[in-house]
Amino acid sequence: MTRAVVDDAALLAIRDRRHIEFVGPSVVVDVRGNGAAITAVIGNLIDNALRAEPEGGEITVCVDDEAIISIIDHGPGVPEDEREMIFEPFWRKSEATPGAGLGLAIAKDLIAKLNGRIWLEETPGGGATFKLSFGRLGAAA
Repeated sequence: MTRAVVDDAALLAIRDRRHIEFVGPSVVVDVRGNGAAITAVIGNLIDNALRAEPEGGEITVCVDDEAIISIIDHGPGVPEDEREMIFEPFWRKSEATPGAGLGLAIAKDLIAKLNGRIWLEETPGGGATFKLSFGRLGAAA
């Protein structure tokens, strides 16, 4: 599913003179959750990363063997004191920031309803890495 979202975003990346790379797990990773909701969240995070990534740059979407999805950009990042606020409804960095400030709040709510988790880490060298974790199928609930 994540690969399909990345493939769909590739055209946007090319249009915006950016690159997108998918790094998949070494095994098939099945997770618990609503496919449409997970797809929407991943799509929102990729869209945000493409907007943050400088022209000519590359975002990376990784899925590891433990069902953790990472969306990595090399843009300006998010200051540490704003990292919790970005998940609040209507929060935007500035009035010039496009959108209504709802994407990350909706993402957090959807992931919580799926018993998952979303968080932000600093990308080494600068930027933002958003991570999602889900319960794996076959794992203890």
